[in-house]
Amino acid sequence: MPGKVPTKRERQERTAYVARLWSRGLFKHEVMALAAKKFGMQPRCVERYLCRARKLAVVQTKRPKDQLRGQALQRYLRIFRGKDTSDRDRLRALERIDILLGLEEPRYIHQNVRVGPLDTIFDLVNRGEVLEAAEGLPSATNGTNGAQAGNGKLPDAGRH
Repeated sequence: MPGKVPTKRERQERTAYVARLWSRGLFKHEVMALAAKKFGMQPRCVERYLCRARKLAVVQTKRPKDQLRGQALQRYLRIFRGKDTSDRDRLRALERIDILLGLEEPRYIHQNVRVGPLDTIFDLVNRGEVLEAAEGLPSATNGTNGAQAGNGKLPDAGRH
C-alpha cells in the first residue's frame, strides 16, 4: 500500500534536509538511513530526494555544467600532478578524470550465453556460443594445435 503523497512544502523540506546531510560530506548510505528514519520513507524515495538535492546544488551555483566540469577537471589534474600526492590519491584522481571525460571502464558486462560450472571457453566456441566481445579473436578450432570441434579437449601446448 503506497504511503501518503507529500505536499510541495514537505518535498521542499525533505529535499533541503537531504541536501544539508549531503553537503556535510556524509556518505550516500548514511544520508539515506537518516532521512528514511526521520521521514519514515523507503530508501528509494530518499534517493529521489538526493537526486533533487544534487540538481538544486548545480542550479544554485548559477554556472553552466560545462564550467563546473572544467573546474572539477582542473582540481583533479592538480591532485594528479601534485608532488606530495600519494599513489592512492593519484589513482582516485585519475578515475575521476576518466569519469569526467567519459573514458571509464564499464562497470558490468552483459553476457549473452549461460555458462555452467563445467563449460570452458573451448566448449562455448565449439558450440558456436561466442560472446560478442570475443568475435575478433582467432578461433580455437583452427590450426593443427587447436581443440577439435566437439571433443572438449584443451589444445596441446606442445613439448619443448
